[in-house]
Amino acid sequence: MANSAVTILSLGLSLLFAVYATRYYAYSIVTLRNWKPIDPPPEEAAFVTILLPIYNEPARLINRLLNACVGTEFPRYEIIVADDSNDPETLLAYNAWKDNPRVKIVHRDTREGFKGGAMNNALRYADPRWTHAVIFDADYVPMPDTVFQLLSRFEDEKVAAVQGYQHHDLNDSETWVTRGARVNYTAWQLTDFPARSVLKTFIPLGGSAMIVRRKVLEEVEMFSPTIAEDWDLSVKIHLKGYRVLYDDSIRVSAECPSRLRQWLRQQMRWAEGTTILFRKYCWKVLKSPNMGVQAKMNYLMDVSIYLQAVPMLLVSIVLASRVFWPSLTAAALPYYFALPLLVYLGAVPFTSGAIGFRRDGATRKLYWLPLGLLLTYIAMPFAAYSAFKGFVLNKGTFTVTKKTGVESKVAEPVELVR
Repeated sequence: MANSAVTILSLGLSLLFAVYATRYYAYSIVTLRNWKPIDPPPEEAAFVTILLPIYNEPARLINRLLNACVGTEFPRYEIIVADDSNDPETLLAYNAWKDNPRVKIVHRDTREGFKGGAMNNALRYADPRWTHAVIFDADYVPMPDTVFQLLSRFEDEKVAAVQGYQHHDLNDSETWVTRGARVNYTAWQLTDFPARSVLKTFIPLGGSAMIVRRKVLEEVEMFSPTIAEDWDLSVKIHLKGYRVLYDDSIRVSAECPSRLRQWLRQQMRWAEGTTILFRKYCWKVLKSPNMGVQAKMNYLMDVSIYLQAVPMLLVSIVLASRVFWPSLTAAALPYYFALPLLVYLGAVPFTSGAIGFRRDGATRKLYWLPLGLLLTYIAMPFAAYSAFKGFVLNKGTFTVTKKTGVESKVAEPVELVR
């Protein structure tokens, strides 16, 4: 009886994750058949507020970011630093910028509402003419034409926000962690997201290298005071009947976490934040007349993925042990079922990573692919704990992923392979 129960459970979970894998393969095909959008001119009357949420970042990051932003080619813009810092180095760095007519420093002595609260507060000081908000985190380096590109993607009134490609290439060769993180970011953003945009289904915003319309932001009552304000905004946008457009030709260079502890803290915050959204919006999404079946399924798969971390890890162990050590798990699954399923599931990260690196013009880095898979498995138990914590406690703790400003390359425009 016990053996039968183990077999049924293993089979059920294996088939569930096979569905996930099939989705990734299907999206890979859609992405490979994708086309490059034609750039329409940006909206004539647009006035852009560039928001830079900062919390205790080193001076070199602040100066690098502000130098990049004041070089924006779009003429009608302002820069507002949404600062919550209490680090003397960070606060001192602003002295060099306080007299720049394009730059406003808006400081709070509290972390109320986290990043979302800081940006809401900063927008109180925005130029009354602002029509769009562009957001860059501290470790990003936008190109002079990035704002132009983001503005040009509002193809119709239903597009509430545009997400660019967060190109984590600045320090990707620094450590084995940055290499593995680059694999995972690239696979996600150059394989999964482009397919979603083509299919016009649910797309989560990434919190940086993005733009949102003012009228929509005000309609959804601004940024939410949560540790996942970007995903929260994405859900609110889709519930209102708008959509998010993703365009990977708009690339903005950024850093990867360089240490394992930083990577794990980032994954734990994402797990906690997205699982809180599962509780917050699940029934609203399921009942929403403004979201199609595919969009609802993508939302449910996204916000529940971290809750499935432990079952996913166990299935991987069962399948691998059945194939490589058959005497240990002879009762769990038939060998003829375990072997092809292990190959089918195991090939997903390598397939999506290879497609991502090919489209990124970085095929010389394909040997990094196993590091991405290794990081994923290391993070699984930590992500599962945080997801459970978020689901049960329904509140989260905002932890900043510390960056150093160290670069292993110079950010420069590179054409994506289509």
